[in-house]
Amino acid sequence: LLGSMPDLENKSDELLRTIPGSPPDLIHPPIGDAFAARNEFAMQIDYEQEPPMFEVSPTHFAKTWLLHPDAPKVELPEAVAKRIEGYLAKEEEQHV
Repeated sequence: LLGSMPDLENKSDELLRTIPGSPPDLIHPPIGDAFAARNEFAMQIDYEQEPPMFEVSPTHFAKTWLLHPDAPKVELPEAVAKRIEGYLAKEEEQHV
């Protein structure tokens, strides 16, 4: 999701990522993670069970299997790592 958000640091030749597909049918919701069918990184468990909620920080929670202790370790995409570094740097500047 971070790759789909524009900010002032985006270069004109940098394409924003999109989420393919359509939102899930809320009348007949899918089993498991509602976004699994639209997620290129979805694991088999995402189609079988809804992911648990994890506290990332006191003000941020995430529903994901990737934070589960038994989850496979994945490499953070470089574009996402750069975006996070930028956000953290801006946040630090605001607190100085």
